[in-house]
Amino acid sequence: MSNKKFLSHDPQYRRFLQSFIIQNLDPRRNGLNVCLEIINFLGLYVMEVGNEYPTYHTDIIKALENIQSKFFPVSTNDLVTDSQDDQNFKMLLNALTNMLKMANRVELLKILYPIIREKECNYRYEKILSGFCRDWVRGLNTLESRDQIDIFNRIFNIFTDKYLDD
Repeated sequence: MSNKKFLSHDPQYRRFLQSFIIQNLDPRRNGLNVCLEIINFLGLYVMEVGNEYPTYHTDIIKALENIQSKFFPVSTNDLVTDSQDDQNFKMLLNALTNMLKMANRVELLKILYPIIREKECNYRYEKILSGFCRDWVRGLNTLESRDQIDIFNRIFNIFTDKYLDD
């Protein structure tokens, strides 16, 4: 298999893709299914672009926060089992965790802060998050030790920063 990246190095093409992603992550303009597909594509995009295009995350995080405000419950315990909201949230949580595994970017974990930091996360979603954390940490084995330590420090700060709850 080739190490060749599937994205062009052309900055104009990258800006087009970033704009495409942001526009299609708009839950008011597109339904949840389109947003889920774009979230999966976002994982591939970030994985390919990596550090070559460091400003990608600001606008993309804003777009993800719009999805978060529309589909995330105030508390996971508020969701009624097997309701449409519950099913939508599970699909969204699975898409986000898959995107995060592909992207391998700590900055994008911000979208999961409300769930990660929830005092009593519903067991159904806690199971999804636990599986994600296990898989994500396993994926860190490919990084250099210095990068692994940096990522663990940043994740630890997410769990201990009392100002994130405001």
